[in-house]
Amino acid sequence: MNTHFKSTLLALLLLLVSLPSTANTSSMRHEYAIVFIFQGSCGYCHQFAPSVTEVSRTLSLPVYGFSLDGGAVPGYEVPITATPEIHRTFMTGAGSSQVVPATFLINVNSRKFARISSGLISQDVLYQSLSNALSDPDVQEALR
Repeated sequence: MNTHFKSTLLALLLLLVSLPSTANTSSMRHEYAIVFIFQGSCGYCHQFAPSVTEVSRTLSLPVYGFSLDGGAVPGYEVPITATPEIHRTFMTGAGSSQVVPATFLINVNSRKFARISSGLISQDVLYQSLSNALSDPDVQEALR
């Protein structure tokens, strides 16, 4: 097993442990959730947080808010502190970005994910991007 695969597997296992228990129950209504990565010290993250909350309500998707610095943003006053493994999994590697705020669509069963956004975008763009990902057969297949 190569080192990259091992670290990705470890990070995904840590994500599984970090997610609230409702994501692990068979009564979970949704196969997908939004992972929202932010920093409490980031002004753009503070501006973006209400959009994540509103879009998650509109699409009926739970949100898992991970803070890179342990700080809170509006609506995520008690964030999950991102471990180094979570940071590496979502924010580094091929095709990734260190830019926050960042959102991902994750299959809560397989723990596979797709990046939705990096940086401050409008609520409409976030909604459209998530809607497109949720209805795209190629994305759905990649997250199985």
